Parts: sequence; structure tokens; C-alpha cells
Amino acid sequence: MTGTVKPEPVGANTTYEVCSGTTLNIDLQSLISNSVLSDFSWVAADNGAVNGEETGTQNSSVIDNQLDLVVPANGNKTVTYTVTPTGLNGCPGQPFTITVEVFACDITVSDPCVCKDNATTLTNGQFDETVEVTGPSGDTWTVVVAPGLYQTGSPAPPAAPLPVATGTVLTEAPAGTYTLEGIHVDALGCAICVTNGSVTLSASNTCYYPNPSLSGLNAVYCSQDGPQTATVTADLGDASGTATVENVLFELIRQSDNTVIDSQSGTDDTFDFNPSTLPDGHYTLRVTFDATFNSGIHPGCLQAIEEDFEVRRVGCGTFPWSGN
Repeated sequence: MTGTVKPEPVGANTTYEVCSGTTLNIDLQSLISNSVLSDFSWVAADNGAVNGEETGTQNSSVIDNQLDLVVPANGNKTVTYTVTPTGLNGCPGQPFTITVEVFACDITVSDPCVCKDNATTLTNGQFDETVEVTGPSGDTWTVVVAPGLYQTGSPAPPAAPLPVATGTVLTEAPAGTYTLEGIHVDALGCAICVTNGSVTLSASNTCYYPNPSLSGLNAVYCSQDGPQTATVTADLGDASGTATVENVLFELIRQSDNTVIDSQSGTDDTFDFNPSTLPDGHYTLRVTFDATFNSGIHPGCLQAIEEDFEVRRVGCGTFPWSGN
């Protein structure tokens, strides 16, 4: 007597890690370790912390549920599927399980608004920052778009920075943490959109340098003019208030040889000088304003401004000559 032995399908217990919002695409046939072609029925155990799992029996060779965490802030949750294969030869196999851990994937701008203190105008100062994505380990996260985010290797102002390109890959370290270093420009802000091929996350950020201004400085002084006072004030970069002084550096520069002939550093926002003690010529008063930390978007960066003036011995009086 002879007979035909028909093999039963053997399924492999498997675990997946996905972001909330991912639509699964699990090919059940690929999990049959002995390659027996099969039909499948499957069902998910109900998890009240996750939406989208099929808790009624399904007859399909693909699990394609979209799984969403009900409250992402509560952390990762697990959905367990029980799969029963039946070979096309009619032989039933033993049930096996698929465990799906659903992650609360997130994108943040960590250490935002780190001043580079490299401004050469009131509008081109830059900030360092790090974009950070958390999710399952072993993913590949790439940039979809990143308007206003520039490469850390960009030239310093006043040169134009280099944009972060679409397709740039974030670095995973440690496992499950993906980062991208970048810079953005004063008051212009930046945004970034990244994807792992299943879900897309986005974030944005805007930071500000202070905006100082000088008052009390004339374009021309006569050599016999008495003591003068220049005053610096500064607004917060978004015009929401006044920037507080942490330190102000005044530098009086002789333009003929670019020499600093007088300086003052401290919290005093005024600078005194006397044109009568200065030789005729052209001068620059450079003021470097260091603001105190005001908020996350006003981290207290250095911002320099300059104004020129001339000291002259002739051409100061009125005609006819008045002796002044």
C-alpha cells in the first residue's frame, strides 16, 4: 500500500517595529518557512491603546491594517496577530503569531537656537541646531524638504549658506535616534519634513539675534567740539520687546590704519569720547551687543553694528568765518 504525504505549512513567529500611522504590508506567505503555498486566516487581539487592528477574523494573505496610537504621549504599544495557515494541498498548519510594536515616532529640534555669533549684518546671523527623530531602530529616515535649513559646512556670512538637499539621510546613533545637524538664519527660520517610507514627520523653528541701534553720534565733529556720548539700545529680533544687556563692547577705530584707539567693555550702554582729543580724520565706532537670554527663540547672541564719523579742523564754521 502506498500513499502521498502532503506537508503542512510551517509559519515563523515574527516581530515588527513601526511608527504610529504606518499601514502594514505584511506578506504572510513570506513567513512560511517551508515554502508551502497556503491560504491564511488571521485576527488581531484588541488593544484599546491602538486604533486600526482587525479584531474579527480576516481571510487574506496580507495584513494591511493602519495602526495608530490613541495617545502617542503614552508611549509604544503592541498589537499581536494570530495567523492560521492552510496549505493549498488542504493540510492545515499550526497557528503562529506576528507581534507589531507601534512606536510614538516623533521629530524635534533639539538644542535649538544655538548662536554662532557670526552676523555681519542685522539679518544674516546664524544658529546651529539638531533635528532629532525617534522611532524603531534600523529605519532609514531621509529629508523630503528642508526650506531654510542649511548645511553645517556652509561658508560664514556674508556668503550664502548651502541648502540641505532632498534625500539627505539622517544618522542613527544611538539605536532608534536619528539626527541631522544644520544651521538656519536669523529671523528666517527653517522647516523640515522627513520620511521613513511609511510615515512623514515635520518640524519648524525660528530664532532671533538682537537688533541694536546707535544714537547720539554725528556724521561730522569739529576738532574743538567738547565731550560727546553715544548710546546703544537693542530690540528683540521679533520686535516683541527690549533686549537686555549682558555685555557691550565699544571700539573706536581709526580708519586710516584700522587701529582700535579706544575701547570699553561692560554693561554700560553709553560711550564717551572727546573729538578735541582726536586728530583730524575718519573714525568708526563699532558696538558689539551681547544680549542676555530672554527665551528659547531669543538666546542672547552677539550682534555688531558700526557707524562712521569724521573729525575735521576746517569747514566746521559758517561763512563768513566766525572763528568756530
